[in-house]
Amino acid sequence: MTVFIYNQLLFYISLVLVMFLPGYFLLLAIFGKSRILNSLEKFIFSFGLSIVIVDFILFAFSGLKIPITKLSALSGILIFSIISLVLFNIRKKKVNFADNEPGIFDFSKNQLILVFLLLFLTFFIKATFLSQTISPNSTDLGHHMYWTKWMVENNKLPDYEGMPDFIVGEQTIFGSLALINGLGLFSVFPQLVLYLINLLSILTVFILTLRIFKERNIAIF
Repeated sequence: MTVFIYNQLLFYISLVLVMFLPGYFLLLAIFGKSRILNSLEKFIFSFGLSIVIVDFILFAFSGLKIPITKLSALSGILIFSIISLVLFNIRKKKVNFADNEPGIFDFSKNQLILVFLLLFLTFFIKATFLSQTISPNSTDLGHHMYWTKWMVENNKLPDYEGMPDFIVGEQTIFGSLALINGLGLFSVFPQLVLYLINLLSILTVFILTLRIFKERNIAIF
Protein backbone atom coordinates (compact mmCIF):
# COMPACT_ATOMS: atom_id res chain seq x y z
CA MET A 1 0.00 0.00 0.00
CA THR A 2 2.85 2.39 0.82
CA VAL A 3 4.47 1.76 -2.57
CA PHE A 4 1.13 2.32 -4.33
CA ILE A 5 0.58 5.65 -2.57
CA TYR A 6 4.18 6.70 -3.28
CA ASN A 7 3.81 5.87 -7.00
CA GLN A 8 0.52 7.74 -7.14
CA LEU A 9 2.10 10.84 -5.59
CA LEU A 10 5.02 10.65 -8.02
CA PHE A 11 2.62 10.36 -10.94
CA TYR A 12 0.56 13.40 -9.95
CA ILE A 13 3.63 15.48 -9.12
CA SER A 14 5.20 14.64 -12.50
CA LEU A 15 1.93 15.59 -14.24
CA VAL A 16 2.00 19.01 -12.58
CA LEU A 17 5.69 19.58 -13.34
CA VAL A 18 5.56 18.45 -16.98
CA MET A 19 2.03 19.23 -18.14
CA PHE A 20 0.99 22.28 -16.13
CA LEU A 21 3.78 24.31 -14.50
CA PRO A 22 5.68 25.66 -17.56
CA GLY A 23 2.48 26.61 -19.40
CA TYR A 24 1.02 28.32 -16.34
CA PHE A 25 4.11 30.45 -15.76
CA LEU A 26 4.24 31.37 -19.46
CA LEU A 27 0.63 32.58 -19.28
CA LEU A 28 1.53 34.47 -16.12
CA ALA A 29 4.43 36.16 -17.91
CA ILE A 30 2.19 37.16 -20.84
CA PHE A 31 -1.08 38.11 -19.15
CA GLY A 32 -0.01 38.68 -15.56
CA LYS A 33 -2.92 38.99 -13.14
CA SER A 34 -5.31 40.34 -15.76
CA ARG A 35 -8.68 38.69 -16.24
CA ILE A 36 -8.58 38.66 -20.01
CA LEU A 37 -8.58 34.90 -19.60
CA ASN A 38 -10.87 33.23 -17.12
CA SER A 39 -9.22 31.18 -14.35
CA LEU A 40 -10.54 27.95 -15.90
CA GLU A 41 -9.17 29.02 -19.29
CA LYS A 42 -5.74 29.63 -17.79
CA PHE A 43 -5.87 26.21 -16.13
CA ILE A 44 -6.79 24.36 -19.33
CA PHE A 45 -4.51 26.31 -21.68
CA SER A 46 -1.60 25.74 -19.31
CA PHE A 47 -1.66 22.06 -20.28
CA GLY A 48 -1.56 22.70 -24.02
CA LEU A 49 1.21 25.26 -23.71
CA SER A 50 3.19 22.95 -21.41
CA ILE A 51 3.23 20.24 -24.07
CA VAL A 52 4.64 22.71 -26.61
CA ILE A 53 7.20 24.06 -24.12
CA VAL A 54 8.46 20.63 -23.04
CA ASP A 55 8.77 19.64 -26.71
CA PHE A 56 10.81 22.78 -27.35
CA ILE A 57 13.06 22.17 -24.33
CA LEU A 58 13.83 18.57 -25.28
CA PHE A 59 14.43 19.43 -28.93
CA ALA A 60 16.80 22.18 -27.76
CA PHE A 61 18.63 19.61 -25.60
CA SER A 62 18.83 17.30 -28.60
CA GLY A 63 20.26 20.06 -30.80
CA LEU A 64 22.80 21.03 -28.14
CA LYS A 65 23.76 17.37 -27.54
CA ILE A 66 22.68 17.57 -23.89
CA PRO A 67 21.69 14.14 -22.51
CA ILE A 68 17.99 13.92 -21.68
CA THR A 69 17.91 12.60 -18.13
CA LYS A 70 15.70 13.09 -15.09
CA LEU A 71 17.96 15.91 -13.89
CA SER A 72 18.18 17.72 -17.23
CA ALA A 73 14.44 17.42 -17.90
CA LEU A 74 13.59 18.79 -14.46
CA SER A 75 16.22 21.52 -14.78
CA GLY A 76 14.93 22.63 -18.19
CA ILE A 77 11.34 22.85 -16.98
CA LEU A 78 12.23 24.65 -13.74
CA ILE A 79 14.61 27.11 -15.46
CA PHE A 80 11.95 27.98 -18.04
CA SER A 81 9.38 28.45 -15.26
CA ILE A 82 11.74 30.66 -13.23
CA ILE A 83 12.53 32.84 -16.27
CA SER A 84 8.80 33.25 -16.94
CA LEU A 85 8.23 34.18 -13.30
CA VAL A 86 11.02 36.78 -13.45
CA LEU A 87 9.48 38.29 -16.62
CA PHE A 88 6.12 38.46 -14.84
CA ASN A 89 7.64 40.36 -11.92
CA ILE A 90 9.42 42.77 -14.29
CA ARG A 91 6.26 43.44 -16.31
CA LYS A 92 4.16 43.80 -13.16
CA LYS A 93 6.16 46.87 -12.21
CA LYS A 94 5.73 48.48 -15.64
CA VAL A 95 2.24 47.53 -16.82
CA ASN A 96 -1.20 47.96 -15.33
CA PHE A 97 -3.00 44.87 -16.59
CA ALA A 98 -6.64 45.16 -17.60
CA ASP A 99 -9.12 43.95 -15.05
CA ASN A 100 -12.11 43.08 -17.22
CA GLU A 101 -13.77 39.81 -16.24
CA PRO A 102 -15.29 38.27 -19.40
CA GLY A 103 -17.79 36.15 -17.47
CA ILE A 104 -18.17 33.54 -20.19
CA PHE A 105 -19.23 30.91 -17.65
CA ASP A 106 -22.31 32.74 -16.43
CA PHE A 107 -24.98 30.17 -17.32
CA SER A 108 -28.62 30.02 -16.41
CA LYS A 109 -29.87 26.95 -14.54
CA ASN A 110 -31.23 25.32 -17.71
CA GLN A 111 -28.05 26.10 -19.64
CA LEU A 112 -25.94 24.57 -16.87
CA ILE A 113 -28.03 21.39 -17.02
CA LEU A 114 -27.46 21.24 -20.78
CA VAL A 115 -23.71 21.67 -20.32
CA PHE A 116 -23.50 18.78 -17.85
CA LEU A 117 -25.71 16.68 -20.13
CA LEU A 118 -23.40 17.46 -23.04
CA LEU A 119 -20.31 16.37 -21.10
CA PHE A 120 -22.08 13.24 -19.85
CA LEU A 121 -23.14 12.20 -23.36
CA THR A 122 -19.63 12.85 -24.64
CA PHE A 123 -18.15 10.26 -22.28
CA PHE A 124 -21.17 7.92 -22.33
CA ILE A 125 -21.01 7.52 -26.10
CA LYS A 126 -17.26 6.99 -26.01
CA ALA A 127 -17.52 4.47 -23.16
CA THR A 128 -20.23 2.58 -25.07
CA PHE A 129 -18.05 2.47 -28.17
CA LEU A 130 -15.05 1.18 -26.22
CA SER A 131 -16.96 -1.30 -24.03
CA GLN A 132 -16.28 -4.27 -26.33
CA THR A 133 -12.75 -3.39 -27.35
CA ILE A 134 -9.36 -2.65 -25.87
CA SER A 135 -8.40 0.75 -24.51
CA PRO A 136 -7.08 3.02 -25.87
CA ASN A 137 -8.68 2.66 -29.28
CA SER A 138 -7.69 4.20 -32.61
CA THR A 139 -4.12 4.93 -31.56
CA ASP A 140 -0.81 3.11 -32.00
CA LEU A 141 0.15 3.56 -28.35
CA GLY A 142 2.57 0.64 -28.54
CA HIS A 143 4.48 2.41 -31.30
CA HIS A 144 4.69 5.58 -29.23
CA MET A 145 5.80 3.68 -26.14
CA TYR A 146 8.55 1.97 -28.15
CA TRP A 147 10.11 5.33 -29.02
CA THR A 148 9.46 6.60 -25.50
CA LYS A 149 11.36 3.67 -24.03
CA TRP A 150 14.14 4.24 -26.57
CA MET A 151 14.41 7.87 -25.47
CA VAL A 152 14.47 6.97 -21.75
CA GLU A 153 17.12 4.28 -22.23
CA ASN A 154 19.36 6.29 -24.58
CA ASN A 155 18.86 9.73 -22.96
CA LYS A 156 18.22 11.44 -26.28
CA LEU A 157 15.56 11.88 -28.92
CA PRO A 158 15.53 9.32 -31.75
CA ASP A 159 16.52 10.64 -35.15
CA TYR A 160 14.62 7.85 -36.96
CA GLU A 161 17.33 7.85 -39.66
CA GLY A 162 14.89 8.49 -42.49
CA MET A 163 12.43 5.79 -41.44
CA PRO A 164 8.90 6.27 -42.82
CA ASP A 165 7.30 6.31 -39.34
CA PHE A 166 8.83 9.68 -38.45
CA ILE A 167 6.57 11.60 -36.05
CA VAL A 168 7.99 14.74 -34.47
CA GLY A 169 7.80 14.83 -30.70
CA GLU A 170 5.58 11.81 -30.17
CA GLN A 171 7.64 10.54 -27.23
CA THR A 172 8.65 13.76 -25.48
CA ILE A 173 5.76 14.11 -23.01
CA PHE A 174 5.56 10.40 -22.16
CA GLY A 175 9.36 10.24 -21.94
CA SER A 176 9.57 13.25 -19.63
CA LEU A 177 6.91 11.80 -17.36
CA ALA A 178 8.62 8.39 -17.32
CA LEU A 179 11.99 9.94 -16.47
CA ILE A 180 10.60 12.01 -13.62
CA ASN A 181 8.15 9.57 -12.03
CA GLY A 182 10.13 6.41 -12.75
CA LEU A 183 6.97 4.41 -13.52
CA GLY A 184 7.12 1.63 -16.07
CA LEU A 185 5.72 2.19 -19.54
CA PHE A 186 3.87 -1.13 -19.25
CA SER A 187 1.43 0.37 -16.76
CA VAL A 188 -1.75 2.39 -16.73
CA PHE A 189 -0.03 5.79 -16.68
CA PRO A 190 0.25 6.27 -20.50
CA GLN A 191 -3.47 5.59 -20.88
CA LEU A 192 -4.31 7.98 -18.04
CA VAL A 193 -2.25 10.70 -19.75
CA LEU A 194 -4.13 10.12 -23.01
CA TYR A 195 -7.44 10.27 -21.14
CA LEU A 196 -6.42 13.54 -19.47
CA ILE A 197 -5.46 15.05 -22.83
CA ASN A 198 -8.79 13.89 -24.27
CA LEU A 199 -10.75 15.49 -21.42
CA LEU A 200 -8.85 18.78 -21.65
CA SER A 201 -9.28 18.83 -25.45
CA ILE A 202 -13.06 18.57 -25.06
CA LEU A 203 -13.09 21.42 -22.52
CA THR A 204 -10.80 23.50 -24.76
CA VAL A 205 -13.17 23.15 -27.72
CA PHE A 206 -16.08 24.12 -25.45
CA ILE A 207 -14.26 27.23 -24.19
CA LEU A 208 -13.33 28.30 -27.73
CA THR A 209 -16.96 27.84 -28.77
CA LEU A 210 -18.07 30.08 -25.90
CA ARG A 211 -15.54 32.70 -27.00
CA ILE A 212 -16.69 32.61 -30.64
CA PHE A 213 -20.45 32.56 -29.97
CA LYS A 214 -21.40 35.10 -27.32
CA GLU A 215 -24.95 33.72 -27.23
CA ARG A 216 -24.80 30.87 -24.70
CA ASN A 217 -27.58 28.78 -26.31
CA ILE A 218 -25.82 28.83 -29.69
CA ALA A 219 -22.49 27.91 -28.08
CA ILE A 220 -24.02 24.97 -26.22
CA PHE A 221 -25.81 23.82 -29.38
